[in-house]
Amino acid sequence: MAREVRSEKILTPDFTLTCSSAFLFWTVVNLLLPTMPVYALAVGGTEAHMGLVVFSYTVVVFVIRPFVGQWNERLGPSRLMRPGAAVMILTAAAYFFVRDPWSLMAVRAMQGVGMGLYSTSASTLIAFAAPPRRRGEALGIYSTSLSVTLAIGPALGMFVVNSLDFRTLFVITSILTALAAGMTFSVDRAGRYRPATPQAGKLVNEAAFLPSLMAFAAYFAYGGLTSYIPIYAVERGLANPGLFFTAYAGAAILVRTVGGRLSDVFGRTRVVIPASVCTCVAMWWLSMASDAWAVLVVGILYGTGTGMLYPTLMAQAVDRAAPQERGSAMATFLAILELGITSGAMTASLISERASISAIWAVAGSVGFLGLISYSFQSARESRSIATTETRRHGG
Repeated sequence: MAREVRSEKILTPDFTLTCSSAFLFWTVVNLLLPTMPVYALAVGGTEAHMGLVVFSYTVVVFVIRPFVGQWNERLGPSRLMRPGAAVMILTAAAYFFVRDPWSLMAVRAMQGVGMGLYSTSASTLIAFAAPPRRRGEALGIYSTSLSVTLAIGPALGMFVVNSLDFRTLFVITSILTALAAGMTFSVDRAGRYRPATPQAGKLVNEAAFLPSLMAFAAYFAYGGLTSYIPIYAVERGLANPGLFFTAYAGAAILVRTVGGRLSDVFGRTRVVIPASVCTCVAMWWLSMASDAWAVLVVGILYGTGTGMLYPTLMAQAVDRAAPQERGSAMATFLAILELGITSGAMTASLISERASISAIWAVAGSVGFLGLISYSFQSARESRSIATTETRRHGG
């Protein structure tokens, strides 16, 4: 088992290097997120290829996460971050040789392997490096850096492509990847976060299910937002739909560290419940929105809710797992959250064909509410069980 961190200091060299390398790697991912579907057309693809280019990356990341979590418990996170970084370097170079949509899909799948290895392991290392009593705050800082890349990366990527060309974009992503990889190879040289003895490792960690399923419910709406808010916002008078995501990302960035810290002080559940209420109210409000201002306020409200939920639920997933099982706990959490986003996108597509876009938000809010009810019930049940055990232990 990796050694526990006893210092209350968050900004250690390993923590800082991991956050910095994650920021650069996620910047690369978000620079490519909106531009690679366009590039598929540029190399002779069709609209169908555009979707497959996105799918080839996301499905590989999703599938590989549980295995990476298991390997983390056997080898330690830093030993998987490094091969992940190496694959990212190879991928950055491979983009220069893409000549058709099929080779582009192969490169995107390879990048999914790299990010699946790196991001799951980096999150696990942060969980180990964080002082237990400041775990929520530490994960809030880490996740804030990732939110910033989502806020700036897609717009910057499209700007580079529209103003210059794809080759320039690939030069930029190659430089950022090289810098990130250099930092990654400097993390945990002392082997502090490697298991003292090899662990069998878990593929799925049941201890992480409660916070993971709450994350599924809260982020279910996000899948629909990415696809349908541009149309819906314009219909409500918001000329630039991108402002919704600016409002969302801005709010999420501002509250993530605060939310994580509050959960350290007051407890995870006391942050999760009001934050989840924010996400539900946001979706129900959006379903009834009649003007641009309402759409923007919803963006702020949903960003506030998910911004507080992400580090808090991630910290809770780690809290509930045994120290030697943090790798699988983190992988389980991230995989189920991503499954929520994907399920939300698929459900939104089905609803849009049979009802109105407004119905998408109403359903998303209801899914979030069901998740909140289930989470609250199970949390209360566990609290009563703990209280009963303590009473018996003290002879009450």
